Amino acid sequence: MRPATGTVADNGHETVFTGDDTSPLQVFNVDADLTGSTGAQQGVRFTRIPAGATVLVNIPGTTRTVDTYSGAIADTDPLNAYRERLLWNFPDATTVHLAGTGQFQGSFLTGQQSSTTTLTLPGINGRFFTTGSVTHTSSRSGGGGQEFHAYPFTGDLPACDEPVPVTGRVAVRKVDSLRGTFLPGATFQLWREANGVAGLQVDGTARDELVRGSCVTDAGGLCEGVVPVGTYHWRETNGTAGLQTRGGTADLLAHRGCATDTEGTCDFEGLEEGSYHLRETAAPEDYALPPNRVTGPLRLDTNTPGGALEVTLHNDRDHQGKDEDGGEDEGGEQSDGREWDQGGLPGLDVPEPGWPR
Repeated sequence: MRPATGTVADNGHETVFTGDDTSPLQVFNVDADLTGSTGAQQGVRFTRIPAGATVLVNIPGTTRTVDTYSGAIADTDPLNAYRERLLWNFPDATTVHLAGTGQFQGSFLTGQQSSTTTLTLPGINGRFFTTGSVTHTSSRSGGGGQEFHAYPFTGDLPACDEPVPVTGRVAVRKVDSLRGTFLPGATFQLWREANGVAGLQVDGTARDELVRGSCVTDAGGLCEGVVPVGTYHWRETNGTAGLQTRGGTADLLAHRGCATDTEGTCDFEGLEEGSYHLRETAAPEDYALPPNRVTGPLRLDTNTPGGALEVTLHNDRDHQGKDEDGGEDEGGEQSDGREWDQGGLPGLDVPEPGWPR
């Protein structure tokens, strides 16, 4: 079987197939029956399947049962959306039971010549391929009208002689640095090292390859995917261009403030790699704040000369008086009064109604 690109979870009443949101062929390997824990019918649900992707579900084992209520005659059930691109594969089974009350969706492949498939579902909506025999009947409790609805299979499967790609799992987990609790709702991008230059480059024509534009951490603080072997970078972003200081998608505050010294300099040390913005919050005595108080984005990475970013910014004289209080800092030492916040990727989420002081 081909390596899985997604995961399968049984939550007791429903089997959830979670894809990697990327691969054109979504592969799931399920070495179990699709039935409820007490013998009841089981729901079937797919999530994070890219638009247009082919879905291959391999169910190994010599005896297998699918007992489900999922699928409907009208295309109101979410499972129906995958019908023409979904294939259920029983490579080893000599006995297959397809039961329940659903109008089950997708095509079926049973490869063992000695196999017998007993089908009591009201409907199979897809092609049915078998090298063995089929018993098409009603359940013991009665019923009728069992039908094959021969919807075509239009998925794109690899040829048998195509090499199986070597893949692996990449994952990042977002955790509160103080309490250790998982943080849902953080947004990450996944990049593959592709330009021969060490470190992540996200701009220009020689940038690295964006594999996944947006992955939001789940309840366990996790983003993950299955990718070909290579070198990858996770990049945290709020998904919005420019500096955002408010709301649930605010950027992260790296430093709370810095007042320029007598030489007009502010230094921010110990920064991680990332993209940063400078935001001027107060002007020096007798000077006005600029119309645009935000400078950036400024990119800091392994290609930054000397590992330091230096920018020179200008203020005009304010003949109407200073906009905000300034002059001396809290320690009584004289400074020119220009104050800055630095927002960027490292740090803590900025809560409403704005940046803390």
